Amino acid sequence: MEYSRFVEKARKYMIENDLIARGDGIVVGLSGGADSMSLLLMLNSLKKEFDLKLVAVHLNHMIRGAEADRDESFVRESCERLGVELVTFRKDIPALAKEKGLTEEEAGRLMRYELFEEVRQDRQFTKIAVAHNSDDLAETVVFNMARGSSIRGLAGIQARRGCIIRPLLGTSRREIEAYLAELGQDYVTDSTNNETEYSRNLIRHEILPRMAELNAGAKEHMIEAAEDLSELYGYIAAEAVRVELRCEKVDRSKNSCNSVTVDDNANAEKKCDIYLGTSENGSIDTAVSSVRLKIDDLEGKLRLVRYEVYLRALEKLAGRRKDITRQHLSLIDGLRSLESGKQLDMPYDICVRRSYGELVFEKKADGTEAVRVFVDGEGDYSFGAGVFSIRICEYTENTAIPREDFIKMFDYDRICGKLCFRYPEQGDYIRVTADGSKKLSRLFTDMKMDREERKRVPVLSSENEVIWAVGCRISEAFKVKESTKKVMIVEYKEQPEGKR
Repeated sequence: MEYSRFVEKARKYMIENDLIARGDGIVVGLSGGADSMSLLLMLNSLKKEFDLKLVAVHLNHMIRGAEADRDESFVRESCERLGVELVTFRKDIPALAKEKGLTEEEAGRLMRYELFEEVRQDRQFTKIAVAHNSDDLAETVVFNMARGSSIRGLAGIQARRGCIIRPLLGTSRREIEAYLAELGQDYVTDSTNNETEYSRNLIRHEILPRMAELNAGAKEHMIEAAEDLSELYGYIAAEAVRVELRCEKVDRSKNSCNSVTVDDNANAEKKCDIYLGTSENGSIDTAVSSVRLKIDDLEGKLRLVRYEVYLRALEKLAGRRKDITRQHLSLIDGLRSLESGKQLDMPYDICVRRSYGELVFEKKADGTEAVRVFVDGEGDYSFGAGVFSIRICEYTENTAIPREDFIKMFDYDRICGKLCFRYPEQGDYIRVTADGSKKLSRLFTDMKMDREERKRVPVLSSENEVIWAVGCRISEAFKVKESTKKVMIVEYKEQPEGKR
């Protein structure tokens, strides 16, 4: 099948970079500009050969008034003429930007990709195609270099990231405009593209042309360097993934905690890795309250690999890497050589601390009132993530004393005062010998228990005297003896998540 030079070049680029497969369903981002129109025309010309299913998606940002409405009308007429299905949306981007504290450019990008993914999932399509070209790649490299960036940023734009594909990344803006002129295809121009007050437009209209005066091949050289750095970043990212991240998902209202190990390789094809100012799968998982990694797992790793591990951990909590600087990463790296308990404040209300042999990345917790459940005889008592069951019975020499961690027996006659289930508090103590006691905080330290874990240990207490720190130990003062007449048996069970 014979194609124009432009289509053949894009076709070859897609095949070489594994961007397209027979039978693909592709969502095409369509603004109506030269880049997106050439993308749609190119994919539509390959539709028969690759048995493609196409749907174009257009977002009216409601920023430029009549001009935005003009763009929407243009893409609708173009799609009707081409016989391509079009889905349009109208969203108040200025209002969204104000609500989320973003620039209008950032908010527009967030919303576009969110809508692309919504349509992709609704149609059960495999890809989202966006129209970045080689000029965009060069501009991104310069922009990221100027603001300070990791190798990932200096690698610029990737041809494929998750289900996002960029078929025109191997073609220039000049080639795109020539292709449209050859077809006699009109396109719309966003008036803000000519305003140099925007950083990218400053690079496009002033910086890159001046660099071309130094060397006519400056742009091509930057693109080649970005390709090399992209390959290097791929190695760094692959090494970073080898370091296990353990995400803790906490329902703070119930003070329950579940630990989940992150596997970035699992279901890679099912993830649509989009940066939305949120997480890599499209939204922040607000249930993740902390991410842990073992310091020993970092030993022998290159500094850039360690930095990538920290960025992954921060991204799990914040959903983004923006505003995380080299200085932040260097400070985190320094925690490895400090004593347990040292911590740092990071952007996005995240703190990072050394906890014995781990680095713990966590969201700063909101203050919560103390939770107390008072004991009033036998029965079941719901507390946090579980239920305490209490039985009181006579004790004989044949009564079996439970040895399980979560079932304990106490000498009931020696218990005085009002009992309650709660979480540890300042001043708590537990008797560790017949005559001696220890601060509960000291017991936790001796057990090398993490500071955040301590907060979630349920205790049975009478005032500040702890009778049982669940899963840790019981007080010596209330253990069953030969003289015991009556016992209290307490069992703790976690509830299934749906019943909490």
